[in-house]
Amino acid sequence: MIVMFFFAIVCCYTADLMKHCFESQEGIISYPDIGEAAFGRYGRLIISVRICLASAIVFVEHCLFSLKEALYYIYRMKVN
Repeated sequence: MIVMFFFAIVCCYTADLMKHCFESQEGIISYPDIGEAAFGRYGRLIISVRICLASAIVFVEHCLFSLKEALYYIYRMKVN
């Protein structure tokens, strides 16, 4: 219970920081905008690449899970 309370406090603090970031300058509407405001052009690039990589990882994981289910239904074999 203490760990969950700790993470709730951290999430609230992070949300407060993001609120301040979005309100600090006009035109900040996305995570790459925050990266650019904090670290310049390279910050925007790094954040954009990070978001694309995270999306690609989720996509690959979803495809592998779907393949595992398809193999089970086609061959009735359990794949761990």
